[in-house]
Amino acid sequence: MSEISQEEVQALRQRNRALEALNAIAATVNGSLELRNRLDAALTQTLEFTGFDAGAIYLLDASHNLTLHTQRCLDTAPGSPYYGESPVPVLPWAQFEPVSAPISLSQEQIGTHPLTQLLLQCYPGLRAALLIPLRAKGEVMGLMSLVAHKEPPEITALDIGTLAAIGDQIGIAVENARLFEAERRAHHTAATLRQALTVVTSTLELSEVLSRVLDQLARVVAYDSAAVMLLTEDGFNTLLAKQIGQEKKEKRKHTAVPLSERKAAWRVTQERKPIILPDVTLSADWTAVDKMRYIRSWAGVPLIIRDEVIGVLTVDKVEPNYYNEQHLELLQAFANQVTLAIENARLYETVRQELAERTTLYEVARTVSSTLDLKTVLQTVLDEAIRATGAERGYLVFREEETGAMVPYVARNLDQATIAGADFQVSRTIVERVASSGEPVLTVNAKEDPRFAKQPSVITYGLRSVLCVPLVGKGQIIGVVYLDNHLKAGQFKQRDLDLLTAIASQAATVIENAMLYERLKQTNRQLARKIDEVNKAYTQLQETQAQLIQAEKRAAVVELAGATAHELNQPLTVLQGLATLLTSDVEEGSRLWQDLQTIKEATARTAEIVRRLSKITSYETKPYVGGTRIIDLARAAGETPPGEQGRGAEPPTASDGGIA
Repeated sequence: MSEISQEEVQALRQRNRALEALNAIAATVNGSLELRNRLDAALTQTLEFTGFDAGAIYLLDASHNLTLHTQRCLDTAPGSPYYGESPVPVLPWAQFEPVSAPISLSQEQIGTHPLTQLLLQCYPGLRAALLIPLRAKGEVMGLMSLVAHKEPPEITALDIGTLAAIGDQIGIAVENARLFEAERRAHHTAATLRQALTVVTSTLELSEVLSRVLDQLARVVAYDSAAVMLLTEDGFNTLLAKQIGQEKKEKRKHTAVPLSERKAAWRVTQERKPIILPDVTLSADWTAVDKMRYIRSWAGVPLIIRDEVIGVLTVDKVEPNYYNEQHLELLQAFANQVTLAIENARLYETVRQELAERTTLYEVARTVSSTLDLKTVLQTVLDEAIRATGAERGYLVFREEETGAMVPYVARNLDQATIAGADFQVSRTIVERVASSGEPVLTVNAKEDPRFAKQPSVITYGLRSVLCVPLVGKGQIIGVVYLDNHLKAGQFKQRDLDLLTAIASQAATVIENAMLYERLKQTNRQLARKIDEVNKAYTQLQETQAQLIQAEKRAAVVELAGATAHELNQPLTVLQGLATLLTSDVEEGSRLWQDLQTIKEATARTAEIVRRLSKITSYETKPYVGGTRIIDLARAAGETPPGEQGRGAEPPTASDGGIA
């Protein structure tokens, strides 16, 4: 058996050492899916195998740049040439000829290679360098750079082959890790999209849905701020802007932002495709705004519903060149969730509005058909109109029959309180226009509407949103319904005009009937007052007639009593005189004398009756035999009857035909 030469032993030892290093590195890079730790360990093992002092591993990114992934220095003590130094963070791989096999460069060769020229910027005074491509399936995945300030061991062809195999092992590990990471991200993205879909279908409150969707988006596409903006006639209306990080803010801004301030978003909607601005400071599609100066990279995708672009979903970062095509794919997936949420919210809002409109019309119909009380009818119509449209105030205005002027009849506010007095602040120009033409008026901002902007009432009252429709009953315009909001422009839409027109159409006939009923009630009240006046006049006439009858009776009694007294007074005087003369000629106490005394008493009594008859001034009666009544001479003469002297006299009786 021939002896093995020293050279063969040395070669065998080198081969075994290379195999051990290769196996160790292979075991390291394949032992875990945590890429950074594996690369750190593999780099350390490669440095130990080659005897070089320091090294770094760069991985090829989507922009075909070599980005520093890990670095190691075996000597980091103060005074070491590597102390405090760092390799170049990015190597522009696309600018250089690709390294397809390990390259060993001596001190003389280092300055001639473009990649090592960059390394010299961080490591001046290099003695040697190794550039090892990391490959998988024939594709370069990255680059390992090894450097030395002291004299390194000689790199043999075997070492070059071993380093190539090490590079392949690391490249395969990088590819496997990326495949695993891609699979993990795919699962994570799918789970996030499922979660986003669950969020979208969990509630119909749009702001809440968008907030949750943007939270889910942050799990797969990092951003510093994101926004959902809808395209309007005046610009973009921000439904939700979400800022994460230390700020963690949410803003719901419904004021249109001019297109000139969102040129990139406008381009997305016009081209109907996603757009990335790697660095907004270098883009002509970006308008610098103070509150957005922190942004460097930006991406936006269109929101499309039924082939109509309705807005844009945007994200941004403070780092330039952050977003790539993969981010756009994810953004588009989330944009679809956003459009679904918006569509659901719109459908819900449409159904809700239709239900609210039907409820409003039902309430108006139910109330106005249950009563003819004009005040109740008018207040119900106004209250329902204000509630359904969100108006600040409402007026029902009718034309006065006497003057022909349009006058507010009932006014109500949002709190269903009645407005009175000087608060009747309507645009008479708009009211007269609608009352005359019969055409409704809708203005989103009367102060800027060329039809009304110069009218004194619009200027004085600061009117903005105005809605006015005619009340037409039996082919005649009987009045108008006027709603306004002097604080908010754009309060009313065409849908509000249609609803108010329906309310007015439904209520016009009932209002007219209620007004006729009110007039009928007023006429009835007037007629009742007339009847009451006639009844009072008739009663007064009866009393006057009774007084006339009594006066006639009194006059007749007085005349009759005076005539009777006059006629009886002369014969009575003769009788009294004869009785007195005869009494003196007869014997006192005789029967004749007694008869004469009786005659004198009777004539005296008769004289008293005649005296009373001559003093009668009223018609007074008293009960008599058989239920009849006769003249009460004493009372008629104004005297107290003999039987009542000494006690309170009874008041004269006038109800039985007597005269007071």
